[in-house]
Amino acid sequence: MPDSNSLTDRILTRWMQYALHYRLIIVLLMIVASGLSLAYTVNNLTVNTDTRDMLSRDLGWRQLDLAYEDAFPMYVNNIVVVVEAPTPDQATDAARHLGQQLHADGGEYEEIYQPGELEFFRTGSLLYLDRDELQALADRLARIQPFLGQLTDDPSLRGLFGLVQQAVEARRDGDDVAIEPLLRQMTAVIEADLAGERRHLSWQRLISGDADSGGTAREYLFIKPHIDYNSLLPGEAAIQSLRAMIRDAELDERYGARARLTGNATLAYEELESVSEGAGIAALAALIVVTLILIVGLRSVRMVFAAVVTLLCGLLLTAGMATLTVGELNLISVAFAVLYIGLGVDFAIHFCLRFRELHAEMDIPAALRRTGTSVGQSLFICALTTAIGLYAFIPTDYRGIAELGWISGTGMFISLFVTLTLLPALLAILAPAGERPRPQRPQPLLDRLARLPQSHGQRICLIALLLAVVAASLLPAVRFDANTLNLQADSKESVQTYRDLIDDSDASPLSGILLTRDAGAAKQWARELETLPEVRDVRTLWDFIPANQADKLAIIDDLSLLLGPTLMTPTDTADIGAAARRQALTDLLAYLEAAPPQTSEPLLRDFHQQLLAFDRQIEQQPDEAAARLATLENRLLQNLPGRLQQLNEALGAENVDKASLPAVLRDRWLSPDGWYLVDIQPSEALDSEAAMRDFVTALRAQTDDLIGAPVIQLEAGDSVVDAFTEAFILAFTVIGLLLLLLLRSLRDTLLALAPIALAALLTAAGTVLLEIPFNFANIIALPLLLGIGIDNSIHLLQRQRTAPADGALLRSSTSQAVLISALTTICSIGNLAFSAHAGTASMGLLLTLGISISLVCALLLLPSLLALLKGRTE
Repeated sequence: MPDSNSLTDRILTRWMQYALHYRLIIVLLMIVASGLSLAYTVNNLTVNTDTRDMLSRDLGWRQLDLAYEDAFPMYVNNIVVVVEAPTPDQATDAARHLGQQLHADGGEYEEIYQPGELEFFRTGSLLYLDRDELQALADRLARIQPFLGQLTDDPSLRGLFGLVQQAVEARRDGDDVAIEPLLRQMTAVIEADLAGERRHLSWQRLISGDADSGGTAREYLFIKPHIDYNSLLPGEAAIQSLRAMIRDAELDERYGARARLTGNATLAYEELESVSEGAGIAALAALIVVTLILIVGLRSVRMVFAAVVTLLCGLLLTAGMATLTVGELNLISVAFAVLYIGLGVDFAIHFCLRFRELHAEMDIPAALRRTGTSVGQSLFICALTTAIGLYAFIPTDYRGIAELGWISGTGMFISLFVTLTLLPALLAILAPAGERPRPQRPQPLLDRLARLPQSHGQRICLIALLLAVVAASLLPAVRFDANTLNLQADSKESVQTYRDLIDDSDASPLSGILLTRDAGAAKQWARELETLPEVRDVRTLWDFIPANQADKLAIIDDLSLLLGPTLMTPTDTADIGAAARRQALTDLLAYLEAAPPQTSEPLLRDFHQQLLAFDRQIEQQPDEAAARLATLENRLLQNLPGRLQQLNEALGAENVDKASLPAVLRDRWLSPDGWYLVDIQPSEALDSEAAMRDFVTALRAQTDDLIGAPVIQLEAGDSVVDAFTEAFILAFTVIGLLLLLLLRSLRDTLLALAPIALAALLTAAGTVLLEIPFNFANIIALPLLLGIGIDNSIHLLQRQRTAPADGALLRSSTSQAVLISALTTICSIGNLAFSAHAGTASMGLLLTLGISISLVCALLLLPSLLALLKGRTE
């Protein structure tokens, strides 16, 4: 046992004397200092919500990523508007309408890029077809040109039904008229109308000859918003403005389409939004529950008040220190308040419970002085070891956690100072003179439980050893989930849309990126990488220069001569009136009754049956007949004018070369400073880490100069794992050496570390059994678990060394403090498990699991080891 007259005891005794003698001045100075710190923090501390600098810029892959961001800034932190509809016609028209609205406003956006509406693509679209595909299209258009001309003259139900009648007659006369696709689509539209559903005819599919795959057609708009990273919700103004514009555009009412938002900026915004959802209510609920636990545990409103004031003052002073030394918080270091509360309240609880225990035997000044000397040493060691555990993250490449380590580690010394200075001063002021705590009533059951380590210590240690072996066998299954999408709530629109795009191999945002200044190298990479089975397509600038242009332009010229006059006819739909629509339906039915479909005409027969059912239905509802016919006309012909306009524009195609590419397109593939971009699309959906790693590994076998979303996710995850492994090895080593130096006993050092080691193994095993992988969010719980674990061991060990509780360590105020501290931490931080943000929820679950395991290990294993060692000594 240390000498009571040691230098440490003398310093602590003198410290307590000053705290008691100048208690009013100390309280006043602390309140003023906390207020000034709060004002300084509010006026100077900023929050940087840009996640790109969370990891060191010195990492090789980060340097590649930074070069990519500098060369092609339009791909960084953008909003992707995904316009979806049942047909490509509806998607195109809806996207065009929304794009016009955005360009008319554009106040919150740096750039609006809509590739489908570029004049370059509208006039050159036919050049991007294969030569055989273009010739087949030309032949198909040549066959339907007479009918198309008639429909162009009369784009109404009358013109369409007349076209059907003429096409049937021509087909029966032996002409090569492919009327089946039109009949099939018209039948589907009428059948949907009869069922009360909404379906539009796709003229684009009819013209191109594409089959209806039943999938969703998509068009994209890429928006670069103005983003203020000093705002808690960067990009909020742009996203909210865009959503309001989408609502005003009435895409569903006009086109049967919808628009969803995703992209980096939207994902980041909705993630921060989900983190903040209910945060105020959760914090208030946690504060109430923690206060109730402190009241029950401390059994004194005055001590609870003193502990809370001490905690808040320390937190404000720590915030001021962070403002002075760091200046801005990132999305991880902002959690310093959570760490401070979780660890700082422990100091106050241990001090208050030891004071109450001693106050039962002596007056207030004497009890406070003895508390300072008996608890002060363990608090000092706890602050030092916990700070070391947090400081161990400073030299790592994970800048976000490094800043958190600095702020929270230094906060431990601030917490130690206010606990040994402000708290005794408050207790001296608040505690009534002459009052004694009520003696505790005998509790036989708790007494028997408290003596379990003495009576069953050997069994407890054996069970702990077996659990450690089992847990160690599960360690290979512990994994880190590098997929940042899994951190977010699946209910968020941006997450759902992003997952849908990942599943769509033609539009996956998870692609590999290569940068080169050599045009020949870019072409060579494209040729070589396309041969890999993991690669579906490789895109470069030269993909926008069509092949075989001379042959294609000749076909387009011939087609223009044939279709030109037809497409020059106005196609504005005129309202022919309800009577004309009803007459058109009657005439077509009369024709089909006079010349009924034959067995060789199954599609015509189905069309006839649906048309008869539609006629009977409107006969039974005469008041709705006019509206039903107008609706049918709209669903059959609404998409026609836009497709004829597209076709007319496409007939004006001209030769394309690198110089004729528009700047807005060229800059996306060739940066102003000469970087060529090579985009590598995966052949399979990268919806799992295994698939992502296979894709990246295959590309890395060809070149190390790879970047892109899959690479960033995997490399960031590996960097974080390396950082935490490095930090924990360093922390355990330094803490072990420090304990050995301070405790001056190898045995006591190993005793202090044993519960932490077991708790770490069991917590890791728990993540496997409960399927809670580590991720970018919950991994910051590890410093807190390390701090709590080492603190528990030190408090219990120091209590046993300096003031043994007659062999019943678990009935001492120190053990009660360990228990109450754990409960307050679980209640204050564990409620994060109910967060809407999946990453935050996983952090709450991991903390609850880890703190609970650390508590059991500290209260059972350490006393059992002490009891066994004491028995052997005796």
